[in-house]
Amino acid sequence: MHAVIPVGKQTVRVVVVYGHPNSATDIHQRVNHEALLATAMTLMAQLGRVPVFFGGDLNTTVEASGVLTSALQPGNFLDLAALQEGVAAPTCFPRNTSVGTRIDHLFANGLASSLVTQSRQMTESALPTHVPLQCELNLNLVSQQGVRFRTPRPLPLEWG
Repeated sequence: MHAVIPVGKQTVRVVVVYGHPNSATDIHQRVNHEALLATAMTLMAQLGRVPVFFGGDLNTTVEASGVLTSALQPGNFLDLAALQEGVAAPTCFPRNTSVGTRIDHLFANGLASSLVTQSRQMTESALPTHVPLQCELNLNLVSQQGVRFRTPRPLPLEWG
């Protein structure tokens, strides 16, 4: 899903993906899953320099996905769980006895991450299995004003 949220004269983009189940352990699912994530990354790259949030129940850990690992290289996307105190906690508990895994993610590109004031897990949620992720944004930072200068024309070199 790709949502466009108007904020004044600017927009914030949100891309949500539901990943192929068991992609961390099933090679066939992993191939399909990595292709899905690569398509999402290509779409987001084509959006240009706009704030983009990317997340969902990706059904894989960052460590098990080459696409996610590459996306989190410096200068690309930021894992918003990194804004939380300590290590990012598990988000998926299929059974009450599960230790949990972290397969639900929320990432932001550089422009979007500058809007984030807080990111956290909603541990008090009554939803089964998955712990929802929440981030708060300062949308006043989406549109900034400044002075724009025109680039002068090149000097003609064939004088005289």
